Amino acid sequence: MNKLEIFEDLYYSYLSKKKDICNLILDNDNKISEIDEFLSKVDATDEDLKFFSPFTASSVYEGKIESEKKLRSELLSLNEDYLNQVKDLDKRILQFKELIDDENESINDTNNLSVEKSSINDDITEFDAGRHIMDIQEKERSRIAAELHDSTVQNLVHIVHSLELSSMFINQDPVRAKLELETCSKNIKNVIDGIRETIFNLRPMSFNDLGFVNSINDFINNLKVHYSSVNFISEIDDVGDCQELNLNIFRIIQECLINSMKHSNATEVMLHVKHNDDTIEIIVSDNGIGFDYNEKKKNHFGLSIMEERINLLKGDFSIISNSTNGTRIQVIIPLVS
Repeated sequence: MNKLEIFEDLYYSYLSKKKDICNLILDNDNKISEIDEFLSKVDATDEDLKFFSPFTASSVYEGKIESEKKLRSELLSLNEDYLNQVKDLDKRILQFKELIDDENESINDTNNLSVEKSSINDDITEFDAGRHIMDIQEKERSRIAAELHDSTVQNLVHIVHSLELSSMFINQDPVRAKLELETCSKNIKNVIDGIRETIFNLRPMSFNDLGFVNSINDFINNLKVHYSSVNFISEIDDVGDCQELNLNIFRIIQECLINSMKHSNATEVMLHVKHNDDTIEIIVSDNGIGFDYNEKKKNHFGLSIMEERINLLKGDFSIISNSTNGTRIQVIIPLVS
């Protein structure tokens, strides 16, 4: 066995070890996500039970909650150790990669690296991309859970109380009971509208049927209904037929526009989507009050998800925001041929 073969054997063994550890990290991440989902459900159930029961979900599941929290802490600690091992392996992999390159250069032979190296490298790249996707999914789930708990669940609890109140008045004061029921009917319709909006945000129903441009226009028209005082200006190019790319761009635009509507107090919002030769350029600007992106992102799932999407698409973005000129967000996404 010559020097090059020894270097390659060590190089492959370290790559394989890194791949195994990465798989362990992913398995632990999945377990942590399941625990977080369980704890989130317990918290949501506690909020609802306090209206109807002297017991709390926390007291019912006390033993399991403690064991799940302990397991979560152990998994996080284990993953931290694994990540340190990955860092150490990365250093060794880089060292042997340099040795292999030097040896290849010295014998003028660039064809000795086997297909196995490419295969393992592809697996590592897929792992990195997979972690990005998992982060996006988990943040999106947390955001949706928070929205449902803060709006839909609370509204339904309020409707239940109103119905109970109506049943108390139905014999004593039929007129008041009727008014309460009419209010319940109106609130139920609002809940249905909210659920429909959540469903639309999960997957635009018109996206596959109408295409990218019409889906964006449909989304803007829906915003105009809720924010009639805002003047929308849009110029949208078709961005091609790649459904994955189109959906990610749609989500980025969606996050920018919704943030502007909810938080900027703007009276004018502009959207430009430009399809250039090798890039897609997205510009969203408003004349609102502005915000501090780094500070806002700490407690805002949507902005973190948007940044993850842009990174996953290997894009760049810039935000200029102040109270004088409002906010301007520019996103550049490269097109892969």
